[in-house]
Amino acid sequence: MSSISREEFDARIETIETRMDGRVAEMRADIRGFLAAQAERDKVYLERDKALQERDKRYDVMWMGVQKIADESREAIRQASTVKA
Repeated sequence: MSSISREEFDARIETIETRMDGRVAEMRADIRGFLAAQAERDKVYLERDKALQERDKRYDVMWMGVQKIADESREAIRQASTVKA
């Protein structure tokens, strides 16, 4: 088995380091892209949640109106049934 010179060893190490630097850069880009997509998704979820909360508020207001009408109807029926003819 022949031994390699210091220059050959350094050249191989440099080649490996260069390849690893490229791989690390690719991973960083992938992670940044993933995080950007997650941030955009979170933004959409927050907007959707706000819209759903507003919708729920409108439904609550409508339901309170229906409840008020039902209560008034019950009271009117109660009063009508107790009127003596």
